[in-house]
Amino acid sequence: MDAHTLSTGPHIAAIPLDTLLEVLRHTFRQGGTFAISSLSRTCKCFHLEGVKFLLGQRLYLGSEKQVKSFCVFMLAERSRFPMLRGRLNFGVQSISEPTAALLVDCLRHVTDLPSIYFSRINTFLGPHPHLLAAFAGLTCLTDLGLMAEDDSPTFSPKRVTAGPARYYVTLLKTSRSPLRSVFLDILAMNSQKLMKFTYLRSLDPIWLLSQYSETLESIRIEDDLTVDASTVIHKYPYVNTLTLPDDNVVHHIHPFIVSFPALRSLRLHGSAWLRRLRPGASLAHVTARHGRLPYAARERNKQDQVAFGSWTMLQEVFAPTLELYKFGFTCRIPSMHIVWQGGVPTDEGTMIREIVQDARPSTLRMITRMQDTLSPLEHAFRHPGLVWSLTRLELKMNMDFIPFVPKEYLEGVAHAVESLPLVSIAVEIKCAMELHSSFYGIHSTIQRCLRFEDSTPEAPAFCHTMVAMAAEDIPGHLWKFASKISTLRRATIAWGLCKVKIPYRVVTLDLERIPQITDRPHDPRKDSDLWKDVF
Repeated sequence: MDAHTLSTGPHIAAIPLDTLLEVLRHTFRQGGTFAISSLSRTCKCFHLEGVKFLLGQRLYLGSEKQVKSFCVFMLAERSRFPMLRGRLNFGVQSISEPTAALLVDCLRHVTDLPSIYFSRINTFLGPHPHLLAAFAGLTCLTDLGLMAEDDSPTFSPKRVTAGPARYYVTLLKTSRSPLRSVFLDILAMNSQKLMKFTYLRSLDPIWLLSQYSETLESIRIEDDLTVDASTVIHKYPYVNTLTLPDDNVVHHIHPFIVSFPALRSLRLHGSAWLRRLRPGASLAHVTARHGRLPYAARERNKQDQVAFGSWTMLQEVFAPTLELYKFGFTCRIPSMHIVWQGGVPTDEGTMIREIVQDARPSTLRMITRMQDTLSPLEHAFRHPGLVWSLTRLELKMNMDFIPFVPKEYLEGVAHAVESLPLVSIAVEIKCAMELHSSFYGIHSTIQRCLRFEDSTPEAPAFCHTMVAMAAEDIPGHLWKFASKISTLRRATIAWGLCKVKIPYRVVTLDLERIPQITDRPHDPRKDSDLWKDVF
């Protein structure tokens, strides 16, 4: 059927709206924005619903040409503005004055847009005060993302305040929108020199966001911030999710406990996974500003929580070992997610044991690398005299070292955790040889992993993890878990390829179902949560 028949016949108009929307969703999944645009040109019905669908998605404007094209498109038919209900992501570094004026005109008609993100707020909005004021004048936003950076080699607190901080502070302090979610990526000019300064108010999220204390529910901060010397506490009674950097800048958690009393999820996320300790280094001796040791921060935090109270609603925590150890939680946290950092195995094992004893989680998920998995695991959990609250353990190992012998690894895990009262255990093995191949050097004779989409007849696809796991008796390993851990009812072993967000195979033993062993390939709908840690 040609486009003319589609546009003149009754066929499209007779299609139920939910079916039409499902066609658009499927087209978008398969071909993205370009496919929807092509489909929208076939008939009036698809045009209207296609435009509405696209304006409800995330729109990335990465160049001045795209910004200008978007403004011209929207202003051509002002009835389109109420359809703008997705996210505008401005990735462009700078725009000219005429384009800025066009964007200001466009923003006057925006009434329903819930989300805006800026990748370079200082260079994008800095030269155009009227554009900054236009964004601040929006009253419909509930989600705002601000990323600011400055790569100047010079540094001073005054320059930080006058540099990238100036524009996000101005926008946050003048915005009229009732924000519920905020993402701040604050990258100061010279982070190493910034570390010498204990406190800068322009980098304090508790101060920056205080005017939204009655509406905010989620706060995410990345890169540089300071809170240690915050003397003003602002309560955020509705914030339930807080994400902070994981680079050893948060030491005193009392301001966060007081400011976010209803917190349910705390995450410390960033690049700690990449800045791992060398084998002989000790987490216990990692110092921060002014030479403070982890043990000192831990003792202070414990004393403060005993004296002034801790969180009462916290349900989950995600953080590297060092950060969790320093916090010294006195409250129970049902679910914990620990990113291992390496170094002396006994030191990290001791920290993990104390963290788990502190928070008494029932679910524990840990991310490790191959070379440091078993020794810290044994040191943390082979203590039969201790009372453990754990009933569910998820252990994800990024396989980044050759040789890899799955049998030794899986049997070692079973031996290390056999004294835990586990009901469920999941062991995930993700190939990371492609991500960490630089460890071996460019002249290494070790064959590197090659994904199928990058393969050729001369260089076929290859994966170290796939080769190693293909020779294993996976059901046999699952039954060994069940024989070692008397309380166990369910065990899973999953493995996958480099840079893939879902596992390749998932094999499960469930003693309460028939058949007890299930072996299946990946299912994106079922396995996205299982394989949620991309690194």
